[in-house]
Amino acid sequence: MQNEKLRTIFNDAKVLREALENYFIHCNKFKEIPTKLGMLIYLDITESTIRTWKQKKRNTFLQQINWAHSQIEHLNLQRYLTSNASTSSWYLERAYVNKYHLSTKIDIKNGDNVAPIQVNLENKGKNKC
Repeated sequence: MQNEKLRTIFNDAKVLREALENYFIHCNKFKEIPTKLGMLIYLDITESTIRTWKQKKRNTFLQQINWAHSQIEHLNLQRYLTSNASTSSWYLERAYVNKYHLSTKIDIKNGDNVAPIQVNLENKGKNKC
């Protein structure tokens, strides 16, 4: 059965897409947070499978995987944006540091240890938003 499942996914991008959609349904049903690793475990494939698809230029499979990665990124971004500000800034800085060229700027007000520390995210790239 396991080999049958893999063979089907390897041969049909539509079946892969359905399996990916079922992963998100599964996560929603069981209140799990979708992750790239969770997706691989659910599909019973490995990173080497994805590398094989890249080497064989199986673009239709990669398009489905990229769609799933975008869904995971979007869902996690929504989760962090609705949480408190410090958690959001921590996540955004680490998750998008390369994509948006973010860095942390820490300003200590009044110079004493009792004052709050303000953390601002700055776009250090050439193309500022």
